[in-house]
Amino acid sequence: MTREQALNAYSHDIWQRIAARKPKGLSLRGTTLVAFIVAADGHLRGAMIKHSSGNRDLDRLALATVDAAAPFPPLPVNVSVGPLSFAISFDFR
Repeated sequence: MTREQALNAYSHDIWQRIAARKPKGLSLRGTTLVAFIVAADGHLRGAMIKHSSGNRDLDRLALATVDAAAPFPPLPVNVSVGPLSFAISFDFR
């Protein structure tokens, strides 16, 4: 597997872990962009709102969802020896 394929597979795994924890059935609407860093061992090193939905509750919920998905699997050896940065958009509808 190439580095790019391994990175794509890892990113997909991260997305699936987060999507599985995203709350459903909310009456609130909005979109929040969350940026976060995953350490080589899979632990969440930090997360922050990059673009607010304008609703503090939705923003907090997006951050809590990323936090609940951690820890993530360790990074594949051929992907990176250091932390990786990700950004994910949460669309609440």
